[in-house]
Amino acid sequence: MKEASFPYQQGSLDCLCSVYAVINLLHLRKKIRSVSGAGKVFKEFSKSRGFELATRGGVWPKDFLEFTGPVFKARNLQCENVKDPGPESLLMRAKSGAIIFFKNGNGFDHYTVIRTTNSLSHVELFDSYGFATIQCDRGVWLIDGEKITIRNLFAVDPIPGKKRRR
Repeated sequence: MKEASFPYQQGSLDCLCSVYAVINLLHLRKKIRSVSGAGKVFKEFSKSRGFELATRGGVWPKDFLEFTGPVFKARNLQCENVKDPGPESLLMRAKSGAIIFFKNGNGFDHYTVIRTTNSLSHVELFDSYGFATIQCDRGVWLIDGEKITIRNLFAVDPIPGKKRRR
């Protein structure tokens, strides 16, 4: 994985990749259209019960739905946690964007936004840490040439029966 160097970016000094992943997914889905809109979502998170813990140690996947739920619900969205998703599940659930949580063998873990097309050979990332793509090669996931394990896929969909907010 990358070495933190100056200038620092998200992840060098904080553990807020989960917050950035939600903001980036909402932007990808056109629920956020400006930096000020992203700032409003960040402020929503900053007022939440788990924000202080998130700044110190990050948000574990078991707590992700509780931590992000109010932000998604305010936008008539719901989030589902798919544990240890297979390539087919990832391909199917991430066409309009989804959040993944991955780990590498060195203890690095991270939330990022993915969007698939029709292939797993090039999965686009919308990432706060600067990663651009992940690839699946014979069932092995790689990022920057390094093996990763995708532990969770957080699929976000409209709440059934609710009117979409613009």
